[in-house]
Amino acid sequence: MSSINIGSITGSGTVVGDNNTVNNTIEIKPNIKRPYFTLEQEWKDTISRHNIPLVEALNNDDIDRFFEIVQQIFATLPYDAKVTEGYFHSHVHVILKTLGFKVYSEVETNLGRIDSVLETASRIYIFEFKKDDAAIAIRQILKKKYYQQYQASDKEIVLVGIALDYAEKNITNWKIARK
Repeated sequence: MSSINIGSITGSGTVVGDNNTVNNTIEIKPNIKRPYFTLEQEWKDTISRHNIPLVEALNNDDIDRFFEIVQQIFATLPYDAKVTEGYFHSHVHVILKTLGFKVYSEVETNLGRIDSVLETASRIYIFEFKKDDAAIAIRQILKKKYYQQYQASDKEIVLVGIALDYAEKNITNWKIARK
């Protein structure tokens, strides 16, 4: 019997010999803590389980429910991930895009850059992400008049400041203001 070097292949399989006869069954151990495809599948499963409640929350202007579910999603991510404001911002963007919403990131204005703009059938949400303090995020939206370019719309404008906790790797709270 000959041996084979399987290197860093992950998963399991069967070794098949000449004439399609099974010679041996092998188990292949992963060489990393959690393979990427496992994390990707967990993420997809988590998102699909939360799709309808997330969409309903936004369509019903239930921002509290929306972020409670997003917190549950962030709780499934690995503890050793390196987090920044962009980490949260990009994950929320992907969640919203996956749900089929119109979402725009890093929207430039004459006074600054909006983290995210979400457009639903009846509302425009302006999201600003800040470490530790949602009130600072709301103040920035107001000071830089991020809402101004949307005032001609017949949609309600909702300003959302989102507080991030880098140690917990989650959204800790949010504040809402309406224009």
